[in-house]
Amino acid sequence: MSLAGSVIVGLALLGTGLVALSLWANPVLRRISLRNIGRRKGSTLLVIAGSMVGTALIAGALVIGDTSRRLDLDIVYRHLGEIDEVVVLSGSQGRGDVYFDRRLVEERITLERLNAETESSQGEALVDGLLPVIQVEVPVQKADPVTGKPILVEPRVMLVALDWEELARFGRRPPSLTPPAQGEILASRGLARELELDPGDTLQVFAGNRPHTFTVREVVEGQGISGYRNPWDNIPGTMLMNLEDGQAVFAAEADRINAIFISNAGGVIDSFQHTPAVREALGTLLQDADPRGDFQVRAFKPDIMEENFMGEMFLTISSFGIVAGIMLVLNIYTMLAEERRTEMGVMRAVGVRRGHLVRLYLYEGLLYSLGASLIGVLVGLGLARLVVWGMNEFTWFAASGSQLRLEFTVKPLSLVVAAAAAMVLTLGTVLFTSLRISG
Repeated sequence: MSLAGSVIVGLALLGTGLVALSLWANPVLRRISLRNIGRRKGSTLLVIAGSMVGTALIAGALVIGDTSRRLDLDIVYRHLGEIDEVVVLSGSQGRGDVYFDRRLVEERITLERLNAETESSQGEALVDGLLPVIQVEVPVQKADPVTGKPILVEPRVMLVALDWEELARFGRRPPSLTPPAQGEILASRGLARELELDPGDTLQVFAGNRPHTFTVREVVEGQGISGYRNPWDNIPGTMLMNLEDGQAVFAAEADRINAIFISNAGGVIDSFQHTPAVREALGTLLQDADPRGDFQVRAFKPDIMEENFMGEMFLTISSFGIVAGIMLVLNIYTMLAEERRTEMGVMRAVGVRRGHLVRLYLYEGLLYSLGASLIGVLVGLGLARLVVWGMNEFTWFAASGSQLRLEFTVKPLSLVVAAAAAMVLTLGTVLFTSLRISG
């Protein structure tokens, strides 16, 4: 639970506990407040409905935030996995990544030197794997094995050529994939679905407008390195091949690569916290490494994990409805005060103090808040479920054919925070209104 959530829950427990204790200690005022709730059923329902609006919107926003966070985790596991940073050499005038001598970089950044740098600055080793690769987006087509004629074409596919021995030592939990032989590839399930691929099918990869023929050895789950790509690109899938095949097709020279994947210490999710320190260490080791351009360190995980765009957006939109709900409660209590003007006058005449009237309204407000919180949380769940369904069916998730879907996710703590926030808002509104109208 975040600090803000803890504060809200603490305030709700404190306020509810104090009012409930006072309610228990004042049996006369308790009977009057319960009688008022029973006598004015229409007003009771109106107050609960007004308080419920804010509760439902808060609960809906928090649940959508949970769902959005689940999507972020799915993106990280599916498209990045153990990959935390990618070292590339950008060409002049922004002409994409260029190939460089693998030995040139390996002399500068080794696992030992990187960890020595992080230990000197952070006091601990923060890197547990390096993987030299060729990464490139290419057009591919499924071809007839006899005639060579294209059957299905996909203009953008992420191809990763890698050293499989290095992959077996990459990260805390290296992927368990069967290395393809020379002339073979592994195709992710998303790519297989788009091109209707099965093991043994012929696939042509284009480099420089020339087709290079490969055989599909296996269809694998697109997760981690077998699903690697920029999470925001609409690319249907990934394929993996041997580094030697990739160098022969794209680099035209042995020992040349265009990227190095780096895995930070820790799990798939928490490892992104080390990215700033690893960036700094890489910058120190790669300074002036190549005169043709500057080595850059790309990292997608921090951007994904540190933002919760959909939850924040929905909460911002909902804030207008929450304010409207507060104003509605204010107006309802003012209306109730007008209805009870004679009753309050008689009570004051027989010796009831102003503080007693304030407590009387707070007792009623506590009971209203409890009902509104319970109903509002349920309504908020339904509202969030509807929003998630609509986004899956009518936004880019459906239009782009993306494999990613918003999975409706609810954390119990979010419901607790929503109910607590509703209690704080309602009791605060009732306290302010009762202080104003009890005079």
